[in-house]
Amino acid sequence: MSQSVPLAVTYNLTILMQSEGKLEKKPSLNQILYEVTSEKITELQRQKDVLDRHYSGVLEKADACHDLVQEIETLYQGIKEAPVHHKKYVDMECARLFIENVAKDSSTKREKTIKELEKRVFEAGHINSNAYKAFLDKNFDKKNVAGELALDTIREDMEFFCEQLLRTTVSVSGLKDCVEGLLGCDLLNLEKQATLRQLKESDPHLEDLATLLSSRIKAVRYWNWPEKGVYVDVRRSIERRYRAFLDEDIITALFLQYIGAQFAVCMKKENGNPKNATVNIKNSLIHLLATEAQLHKVIKPEKPFTVVRTDMEWFGPSIEHESIKIVLQFLGVTDVWVDFMMRFLNVPMTFQKDASNDVRIRRRGVPIAHQLSALFGECILFMMESAVQHQTGIRLYRVHDDFWFWDSDQDK
Repeated sequence: MSQSVPLAVTYNLTILMQSEGKLEKKPSLNQILYEVTSEKITELQRQKDVLDRHYSGVLEKADACHDLVQEIETLYQGIKEAPVHHKKYVDMECARLFIENVAKDSSTKREKTIKELEKRVFEAGHINSNAYKAFLDKNFDKKNVAGELALDTIREDMEFFCEQLLRTTVSVSGLKDCVEGLLGCDLLNLEKQATLRQLKESDPHLEDLATLLSSRIKAVRYWNWPEKGVYVDVRRSIERRYRAFLDEDIITALFLQYIGAQFAVCMKKENGNPKNATVNIKNSLIHLLATEAQLHKVIKPEKPFTVVRTDMEWFGPSIEHESIKIVLQFLGVTDVWVDFMMRFLNVPMTFQKDASNDVRIRRRGVPIAHQLSALFGECILFMMESAVQHQTGIRLYRVHDDFWFWDSDQDK
């Protein structure tokens, strides 16, 4: 016999079951937040994977760049072309302006200066020595008696000077001139310049140093650079451009300065122009040009007056050592001094401090801010000027490696 369930109990069970059904169908707030968060994480992971693939390629391209500005430009383009952007956090216009400023800033050119120098100075170029000697002989044609006599005189005087220099005694006053010369150029860094200023005020120290330099000059055939190499200090010069200076010690700098100054004085005497301050030369050149132009208007008003001004890019680093040697021998410099000058040019260089395993011998070009380097450049350019005048009749006017010439005949 079955038992009946009270009506009240049945009603309560029905209500309870309906309530539980509603709870099962309605999601909780935590569940909603969980689903939203999970979807966001999934989307962020997808974006990360896309960006990782994109920037992996960008970084490979940037690593392959040989120029710092080009590397920054590559990174900028990579950010700009990224498949996922966050404009709120990256102002691409400001980044663009920054890159343009970096490209114009000379401070970014230090790396470029080193690479250009490495590309040029460690491998000697090919020069036909016999052809170059014949070229020099042709410029000083033996049919020109006056020219031949002048060349013979230069050679005799140079040979005498070279012998006398080996027996010279460096004076304190001469050493002070060398100190002033070094302080007037960018060769030494600020710390060494400060030491030089102190040295200049101490005559006893100068006397000892003068004695040492005199001994070095007498033994110049044995002089050479240190085997560990000379550090190349790439820094800004007075013109605010990056230049590669040899970080040599003060005594070596004074030694080379003295020899270079002595040879320069000898050359200027032979040239008949012992005083040639750059400012005076430029002023005289401009005055001469203006006068020539006015005369041309009067004498040949129907013809144009052509003026050309140019310079030689990378002249110093590109001079072949063999050509310097040939010119020095042509002018009568004795073998002892020619050999010394070749050792001076073949300097062991390193761009890393305390890195003896990175030393490389210079095979081309001249060290910057040295009197000897200026002397070599002047000798090479003088031969070129003579050749131009001999072949065209046009005289070159020059301030260092800055050339001016003019004529009424445009064909020349």
